[in-house]
Amino acid sequence: MGFSLDQRKAVELFQRASELGLASAHFNLGTSYQSGGGVEQDRKKAIHHWQQAAMMGYEDARYNLGCMETESRNMGNSMRHHIISAKCGHDNSLKEVKMGFRAGIVTKDDFADTLRCHQASQDETKSEQRDRARATRVASLAFFTMVTEGKVYAKHCTPTPTQVTFATSCGKNSASSQQVINKE
Repeated sequence: MGFSLDQRKAVELFQRASELGLASAHFNLGTSYQSGGGVEQDRKKAIHHWQQAAMMGYEDARYNLGCMETESRNMGNSMRHHIISAKCGHDNSLKEVKMGFRAGIVTKDDFADTLRCHQASQDETKSEQRDRARATRVASLAFFTMVTEGKVYAKHCTPTPTQVTFATSCGKNSASSQQVINKE
């Protein structure tokens, strides 16, 4: 059971939201036009919507534009998009810039500047509240794993908010051990 996927209706709603200036709607429209999901595939429309989203600061759109330029063998424009996105903290764009540096497309100075800006962007988004939320997510996904006769059985754990529990297995047909890390 679940909801049926009506891609055409989704595209219609993305279109309405994009007209109201929602960057993620432009991004989703670009993705729909690129993949042909709910609309006829149209590269130019995909690029247009990703450009709109990128101008609104949507870094995944900037990354996609860089990838489209790579596909077109337009490496200069590709690296410009990836550098902008990486400087704003986009990890996959940073990987692309690193490959561009290794290939001799990105200068050492541009790569160093991009690394510094990426790190500064990452540092700006760090906070105790985000760290606690991340620890809670990890804790809620922690599992105690028992390995018995080659079959893995999992039991969901509910540790205290200050604990993060990781299950580690010693291997097939052996006792499992549990490691608890206090996050205080």
